Amino acid sequence: MGETMVENTVFSSLTDSRKAFDMLAGATFERSYPASEPQADRLFVKLAHLEEVYPGFRNWYWGKVIDGFIDGSRRAFVAGGDQVTGIVIAKRTASERKLCTVWVDSRSGGRGVGAALMKDAMSWLATDKPLITVPAERISEFQPLFKRWRFSLDHVADSMYRYGRREYVFNLKSNRN
Repeated sequence: MGETMVENTVFSSLTDSRKAFDMLAGATFERSYPASEPQADRLFVKLAHLEEVYPGFRNWYWGKVIDGFIDGSRRAFVAGGDQVTGIVIAKRTASERKLCTVWVDSRSGGRGVGAALMKDAMSWLATDKPLITVPAERISEFQPLFKRWRFSLDHVADSMYRYGRREYVFNLKSNRN
């Protein structure tokens, strides 16, 4: 297996001149409105299908996530360079350390992409027990990673994001202040 290229991508250094970091290329650009930012669009294209599992994903991404990139409370970790093969969005606040989104392209599954991105995100979060939720239909995909890092299943929520569907909540107790 080759080495996985992971880019620690930041949208957190908004300056007084309203510049932010380009998520993939590292170049700065004038920020007018998040929806017009081509790199944010590019990442969203890879994640848009998550709307099926998480209704409201589009609004969450363009609202809370983009705002979090700007204020420094969220960070995207991206693998693959021009051909994005994985994305992790993490949230770090005084009250919460969370892996909000973990996505790996199906062609890259099982190659360590998700593990490398999660490891980098956990380093930025400064915890080895971040809060993370996973829908019931995806739990088997995440089990090897959760076992590897000894994540604790603390709660099973019914209808958390979708009516009649279960969401598994890991490391909840580790994130309580």
